[in-house]
Amino acid sequence: MADAPAAQGYAIRPNPVVYTKRKGFWLQIWLFIQIAITVSVLGLALGLIATQPSGAAAAQVNLAVFVAIFTLLSWFYIFVFARRFEFYVPVKPMSIAIGFVASVFLLAAALALTVALAPAGSCESDVYLKANNIMAGIPSRCRTLEATVGLIWFGIPCPSSRS
Repeated sequence: MADAPAAQGYAIRPNPVVYTKRKGFWLQIWLFIQIAITVSVLGLALGLIATQPSGAAAAQVNLAVFVAIFTLLSWFYIFVFARRFEFYVPVKPMSIAIGFVASVFLLAAALALTVALAPAGSCESDVYLKANNIMAGIPSRCRTLEATVGLIWFGIPCPSSRS
């Protein structure tokens, strides 16, 4: 049987299964973490909008929702669509540009929410809760807002020296 001609004219490999180390494994882990952080920020920011007692949400919270949605779409484009359009558009420069814009938007949202929290205080202080219109005097909104700010700052992608 070993001397028999291969089916359909192709030579049969002796060991077709080759185990190699995947190059993009850590990138996929990092992407999963980024997506989890972005979805958490989106959920917390939407929760702040839904529980706003005065009816109109603050512009900083609306910016956080926009940035979370834009960042999710950016990750989706970079890691799903860009690979499919490799022959039509320059994928690498475009992915770098979109990632850079998403990082700038994340930085802008983090700064906007941080400035909206100023001056910093404790969520147990009535003076601090009533002085800030985003918190509207509710301690749970204060904690949600602080978690949103922390996750946005944590979710800003940092460039790595390794590629």
